[in-house]
Amino acid sequence: MNQIKFNKGKGFTRSLGFTAIEISLALIISAFVAFALFRSNLTSFTQQGGVVQADQILQVRNALQNYVSTNGAALVAGSAISGVSNPLQPSVAELVNLQLLPSSFETLATLNKSPFATRLNLSPTPCILGACTVTGYVYVRDPFVGKGNDATKGEYDGVAVSSMLSRLGGMGFARVVANNNLVGAGGTFTIANSAATAHPTLAVNGQPYPAGVVGVQINSITPAVVAGGGAAAAATGAVGAVTGTATGTGGTGVPGPCPGGVIDNVPTKENKGGKGNMCKFTYPVINLGETITIDNSQPSTKGEVVLACYSVNGQSTLQVLSIGCEK
Repeated sequence: MNQIKFNKGKGFTRSLGFTAIEISLALIISAFVAFALFRSNLTSFTQQGGVVQADQILQVRNALQNYVSTNGAALVAGSAISGVSNPLQPSVAELVNLQLLPSSFETLATLNKSPFATRLNLSPTPCILGACTVTGYVYVRDPFVGKGNDATKGEYDGVAVSSMLSRLGGMGFARVVANNNLVGAGGTFTIANSAATAHPTLAVNGQPYPAGVVGVQINSITPAVVAGGGAAAAATGAVGAVTGTATGTGGTGVPGPCPGGVIDNVPTKENKGGKGNMCKFTYPVINLGETITIDNSQPSTKGEVVLACYSVNGQSTLQVLSIGCEK
């Protein structure tokens, strides 16, 4: 190591420079700072990934909400729904085929490549049109685990799960302790463990309820008989829901027309996250057996929806035959 020496009179020598110990300390401090920045960036990246994943969950929730709003009478009646193998558990692929989700929609969860699971429930049992409530939820079947986590021990990525719950809002839920019930944000509700929420292959201490599972509820819908002999699929506060009337019957028992309504917040095919540009379709009363095409009313997008009014078990039921939205 080079040193600079200043001689100021006899016996005076001063050295300027860094010793090996000082350089080592500087390197150690730099390493700690670099590690802290890495951890901070990693946490930020995980949080952003959680937001993207939550948006995907919300888009499936919106599609499920639209599905219930459109097929409320058939669900109450226990009727078959074209293109759906189990009307109370429509898959994401089936929602895509029904054009309730964009054709380019990724059917697996973004972060962990897990399938989605949907569940719809009718209450009370038996259900009667006008006095039957449809509730439900969608969740990502597999837990969200980070590097080094072991799902079979109840471990999961807490940063990602917390980020998702924050984005999902009050209707979001998660299982934060293995084999416990699914719990709503803030503990406002619970979804009890059952065969419907059991994991098909993963177990923790012999029970099929791993921690780190995340989902969101839909808004409850009551397909209700309305004045004039019709029936409406009433959705309250639903994002992307079909509002207005979905089904109806004439006062003499002959199916009447399907009264008008709105299909709102339909995402563009480029818009996988369910945010940004949307389409809105306002449709009039549709006579039984009639098919109509409605253009999008939003200025920033273009699209159209094809609707038909059919008779299902003596009820006139609105069906979405096709729907498209693009920039």
